[in-house]
Amino acid sequence: MLRLAAVVATATSMAGTASAQVRFRRPLGPAPVISYGYDNNGGAAGCRDYNCGSRCYDGHTGTDIPVPLGTTVLAGAMGTVVGTNDGCANYGGLGNTCGGRCGNYVQLQHSDGTRTIYCHMQQGSLMVGRGQSVGCGQAIGRSASSGSSTGPHLHFGWQRGGVSLDPFTGGCSNGGGRWVNQGSYPNSPGDSCEGPPPPPPCTRREGPFGWNCSGPIAGMTCTLINEPADPHTWGDNYLCSDLDRGLRWSYSGPIAGMRCIAVNESSEPAAHTWGDNYLCAPSWLPFPSARPRAWRTRVRGAARAGAPLEQGPSRATTASPGTSPPTRTPGRTTSSAGDTPPSPRTLALRSTPVLADHDRDHPRHRDHPRHRRCVRGASP
Repeated sequence: MLRLAAVVATATSMAGTASAQVRFRRPLGPAPVISYGYDNNGGAAGCRDYNCGSRCYDGHTGTDIPVPLGTTVLAGAMGTVVGTNDGCANYGGLGNTCGGRCGNYVQLQHSDGTRTIYCHMQQGSLMVGRGQSVGCGQAIGRSASSGSSTGPHLHFGWQRGGVSLDPFTGGCSNGGGRWVNQGSYPNSPGDSCEGPPPPPPCTRREGPFGWNCSGPIAGMTCTLINEPADPHTWGDNYLCSDLDRGLRWSYSGPIAGMRCIAVNESSEPAAHTWGDNYLCAPSWLPFPSARPRAWRTRVRGAARAGAPLEQGPSRATTASPGTSPPTRTPGRTTSSAGDTPPSPRTLALRSTPVLADHDRDHPRHRDHPRHRRCVRGASP
């Protein structure tokens, strides 16, 4: 049972996703050379820009881009307005404290929790208000030299957790990776907005197991993990193994005669529908950890090198005592990849324990209605 619990824990960890990182476009239409960058010197005297150069000044917490008075300022990415200030004179001068030295500004919060701030804007030019949603490249105001500023420019700042960081990637950057197209040093970044963030990679491998959220993994034995009664159910999520370990999934309670462990998620919108979902393993686990070498399968005299071992009936469809076993096509090997899901409401990886029972002395092997001969290498 501990082994089965480890399988479930592995599947849960592999199915996790990460928050998508927001990347920015240039917050202006024009693309002048950057005048002063973020100081990455960590509080020491002097300054060091992201490229380990000196295009910055001591203690600077953003990127200054020189533009004429009244240039339209654009949102670097989609976000929500969480702060604004208006009312500062268009020309503040060095050391001016209006707007916390930022003058007239707009601050946005983005979907990954980071924030951007746009400083030294023109008085009365703000085009957005607190609580408003804005799109990437949307006009939010016009440039000026308000607050602590010696000439018209835009100060673009990026913060994570309240700490200002450098959005540029470079040998001396304390942040980086935040532009859709960073461009060459010391030029302005590109003006392309990021599209909808791509989904995180969904194929994960942990030892002999794998997880994929877009169908079975090629070359592995996989079973669908879902709950049809949940309108938000996963429809293409598969737990896979390097070989057929007889794992089966049920969304109608434990499977009789197998070792099962409940799988549920309280945060699901329809969590109540997951109360009878189980991942089950045969009582004859564990399987060998390594993939067997080449096998030849023989079914009623028909042999196929490298073919999968023929799969027997699942426990849900095993014939009752006194009845005939399910009809099968002589000489045909099958795999679960193209099988029609069985009834009742149980999706199964149908298999027999022949891979684990090389000496063929297991009771289930001996009693299987389609007893077969399996040998390593060529058939005798």
